[in-house]
Parts: sequence; structure tokens; C-alpha cells
Amino acid sequence: MKKFVAMMVLGAALSWSTAAYAELKLAYVDMQRVVKESNAGKRAFRTLKKRYNRYQKEIRKKENAIKAYQESLKQQAMMLTDDAKRQKAADLQRKVLEFQNFYVEKQKDLQSREQKMMGPIITKIAKLVQTLGSGGEYTMILEKTDARILWAQPALDLTNEVIRRYNAK
Repeated sequence: MKKFVAMMVLGAALSWSTAAYAELKLAYVDMQRVVKESNAGKRAFRTLKKRYNRYQKEIRKKENAIKAYQESLKQQAMMLTDDAKRQKAADLQRKVLEFQNFYVEKQKDLQSREQKMMGPIITKIAKLVQTLGSGGEYTMILEKTDARILWAQPALDLTNEVIRRYNAK
């Protein structure tokens, strides 16, 4: 008798879950791709790229100055006193430390600017996806990367539609 009741409960649970899944409509969006391919995202990336290139030039210039100073020290090493060598070595170490601080500062600036530029874009995209989902058509829309979707039918991918709608706004 216990087995019969257990089988009935299991059968009812399976039929209920099958009915619930029949109404389930899933989709996914590749948010990174939307950001990269949307008009606003492209503009933001171009702006960041210009700043990055400018910073790279500054970094190379400072790096080359340090290398030149280091080379100069090697050439003068035989003619310098021990005190002068120590002083020059301390100067080199200070220059290297300043360079490292400069590099870290520029990296932080780029990251900060990226967050400030991409934050509003991502927020607008998320609202657009919520609107798309709450239109009643979808039960759930996943983010492709965060959900770690390894494979899904291409028909479930709303990325192109989100890009189209975002650019239209």
C-alpha cells in the first residue's frame, strides 16, 4: 500500500512539473556582445581606445627615459665614485617607482572611466531586456555569460533583437 501511495504522489508530481515546464519559455542575451555592438557601446569603446592609446604613448615615453637613464649609468659606472653610483642607483630606483605609480594610476583611471561610460549603457540594456521579458512572451531571460550557457538553440538568442531595439532608442 505504501508503494502504491508513493507511486501516486510521484506520478502527480511529474504530471504537475510537466505542465509547468510546458508554459516555460526561456531565452538568453549576450550582454557583452550587446555592449560591444550597440552604437553607444561602440562610441564608448572608441573614446576609451583613444585615451588608452594616449596613455600608452606616455607610458612608453617614461619607460624609454628610464631605459636611457639606466644605459647612461652603465656607461658612466667606471668613472663614478661609489657615492655617486649609490646616488644614481637611488635616482633610478625612484624613477622606476614613479613609473610604476604612474602606470597603476593610468590603469585605475581607464577602469574608472570604463565603468562610468559602460554603467549607464548596461543599465539601459538591462531595462530593455526586462521590458522585453515582461511583455509576457518569456518566463525567463538569462545572461549568456553569467548563466554559463554552454549551448542553446540559436532561436533562443535575443542578442540581435536587443541590439536592434537599443540602437533604435
